[in-house]
Amino acid sequence: MRSNCGFALLINFIILYTASQNPALDIQPGDIIVRRLDGNFGTHLLRRTDNYSAEIISTNAVWPNFDIDRARQRIYAQPWEEAPQYLDLGSEPNGFRDADFVPQGMWLSSAAGDGSFLILKAETPRDIFAEENPLLEKPTSPAQGRGMMLYRYDMETAVITRLTYSYSQPESWVSDDGRVMAYVRFSDRYVPENGSYEGYDETIIFCRTDGRDKYSLRGYLAEAGFNLLDDPDAELDFAPKRMLTSEGDAKYCTVFRPNDSDRTPVKGEIEYYTASMRYEGEYLECEVEKKYIELPGGIALKYFYSAQSNYKEIYFMACETDEPEEFFLMRYDVEPRKFVRIPNSEGSSLLFVY
Repeated sequence: MRSNCGFALLINFIILYTASQNPALDIQPGDIIVRRLDGNFGTHLLRRTDNYSAEIISTNAVWPNFDIDRARQRIYAQPWEEAPQYLDLGSEPNGFRDADFVPQGMWLSSAAGDGSFLILKAETPRDIFAEENPLLEKPTSPAQGRGMMLYRYDMETAVITRLTYSYSQPESWVSDDGRVMAYVRFSDRYVPENGSYEGYDETIIFCRTDGRDKYSLRGYLAEAGFNLLDDPDAELDFAPKRMLTSEGDAKYCTVFRPNDSDRTPVKGEIEYYTASMRYEGEYLECEVEKKYIELPGGIALKYFYSAQSNYKEIYFMACETDEPEEFFLMRYDVEPRKFVRIPNSEGSSLLFVY
């Protein structure tokens, strides 16, 4: 009996090892993973080298977290008020599975592309530390509720490290090399005239993924003409990606534009922003610049995909101005100033560009 069990375990190991070495899904750079909304509902792969031919990879479609775990060929997703899930891209089409290794009471915020860790979020008492808010060194009143804090979950050791200590910060984006991250922080707005708090402030924090060297980017953004408080309901991603300077040093760049909550089509000239961040020791250098795109005649932008865009390629949901309810995906190649309407994307929401 023991030998049979051992043989079965060996066979299972061989099967798993073979599958990991020869994944069923061969994803190449530039391929797009989408959630189809028209006709064939599910998660699909559009292959760029084959004129974006479509291939279904799951009959389920869940809005995912940024980024793909490229070491495991895995997409993580966080359904609303449900357990975290993931989709294994290295197997035949199947559904999302529960990420039962995530501790109960914690949810997914983002994933490191190299598969080394996840960023989790959890409701935590607002024990405000001077580290993040020098104005308040005492905990806020329990009546003010609980904030959402961020934690780093090591995939090898399952060790959890708390990264944030004040207010609420549920959204995060880890760089593709896993070294730095950005996250949105909401805080109560302090009014010194009457010593009270009214409304809230919002900023983007940039830091290392061990929680060190935190910087608020609100001042840098304001210098470029971008105010985070202009539209508190706007959707915004701030996903840093690694690039190399001419000296071979690492810097992290992102492309972003706020999206109207009602996704009203915008035509003509549209503005967007680029930001580059780099550390000199503990000191952060940050440059933010406003740029513009002139949309083709008859085409309007409905949604700007910040997390999927970079300095060379920008992705957005578009529509024809005379048919605003019929939408599709477009790619803008920055240097040649060329627009590409992506085939097989009608009615789709873009999830990832691999």
